Amino acid sequence: MSMLSIVERHLARTGIPATRFGLDAANDRSLVRTLRGGRELRPDLERRVRAFIAASDPHRVVRDPNLRLARALAERAHAPIALVDSLSREWLSPTFLGHRHRIRFEAGAAAAARMCAGWEEHAFMLIGHIVVDLGIAGWSDGIVTVEALTVVLA
Repeated sequence: MSMLSIVERHLARTGIPATRFGLDAANDRSLVRTLRGGRELRPDLERRVRAFIAASDPHRVVRDPNLRLARALAERAHAPIALVDSLSREWLSPTFLGHRHRIRFEAGAAAAARMCAGWEEHAFMLIGHIVVDLGIAGWSDGIVTVEALTVVLA
């Protein structure tokens, strides 16, 4: 789908005026007019516009995958492991939309080691998200703290 088609569909769904969209998405009030005239966007500007649309589209539901990630991690332990707490906050870069996660588990050493084994090769199946960063942030008194970054799939 062309960038113009994506922008036109967003404008139709939201009712936002073309000049307002251009200013908000790219600080360029003539963005839509020049796209309609055949303009091709630089890759970095196209990523910014796509991220803006993803973040502001009222019809796009972005569900926080925090508990699904916690469940997927716990299943890797193949042993009893307890979720102590978890938190998530939205994260946005110029090109991506996602969530930062901090999840704490209570686990024995063997269960924690199984949970963490092979993370670099494992593809976590989270509906609408991909895990792009995952690591142990701390481990003391049987509490394992995991931090992760998930990004919304476009």
